[in-house]
Amino acid sequence: MPSDGDQKRPEPSVAEWAFLMGRPTKEEAVGFFMRHSIDQTVDKGALEDRWWTAKARYDELSEKESGLADDMQISDLPKELEPLLAKVLADQVYQKVYSSIEHRFSMVDLDRLVVFQKYMDLSFVRTLEAKASTKMGPQEVFRLAMPYDHPLPDCNIYEKERGVYIFESPSTDLRFLDSIILQGDKIKDKDLPRPLAGILGLAVGFGSNFLTALHVGRRLIVNNGTHRAYLLRKLGIKRAPCIIQEIKDRKEISEEVHGDVGDRLDYYLNDPRPSLLKDYFDPKIVHTLRARPRVRRIQIKFDVKVLTEQR
Repeated sequence: MPSDGDQKRPEPSVAEWAFLMGRPTKEEAVGFFMRHSIDQTVDKGALEDRWWTAKARYDELSEKESGLADDMQISDLPKELEPLLAKVLADQVYQKVYSSIEHRFSMVDLDRLVVFQKYMDLSFVRTLEAKASTKMGPQEVFRLAMPYDHPLPDCNIYEKERGVYIFESPSTDLRFLDSIILQGDKIKDKDLPRPLAGILGLAVGFGSNFLTALHVGRRLIVNNGTHRAYLLRKLGIKRAPCIIQEIKDRKEISEEVHGDVGDRLDYYLNDPRPSLLKDYFDPKIVHTLRARPRVRRIQIKFDVKVLTEQR
């Protein structure tokens, strides 16, 4: 019989990422693959060759497609989508996130959206695709771009040690939402300890996941829902519904946008041909890697002190 050492060990879970070569520096790109690749050996020379190929492609596109990201044609949603739009407008998540933000719902050209994400998690895209409708009419496209039903990713909660709790999810959208105070006389759950003065809740959850772009200067920069935009483009959809958030003051960028846009604003706004969503479908630019799936954790820690003082 084979010894334990001879037995085949189970393969670790593997994710597949599509990485945009050519725009991060060569050192950044090679370092990314060296850090995240699950393969035991990474051919540094081959990666550098791939980077130079992508760099040459971007140099070519900078001439052929100069200004492609500028002044995209933005149109109103078709009338047939108004019933679905009404469901988004009535959604509590939408109301909380966008009530104080100047925005509009419009149809946008997916290919011309500026992207800051350097890689796409294709494993997550396949999860979205498995749940998507096989028929992609206007209503199905809207539901994929604007998931007002807010499907929940997997999330585990466990106590790490006394007073320390961990929320863990494969979704990088996991985030701390808010703190909530509930008065005891408003809580009807019979299983809670009584008499109850109140409950302090620390809410952890997920973002709205609506396809959202920032309108800055002459360009639209995807700020949320990049994977949904990618899937729509993969399914052959060229124009899709999008929430366009108006940014009039460039200082707002650091508060509203994710990624490195705030640090590289001149590139995203002024480069003749910045990275666009369509680049994820250019074989001369994209390079895939097998990586260990990422896990996002939110740690909540609390401490209880009892103080008795004279007023």
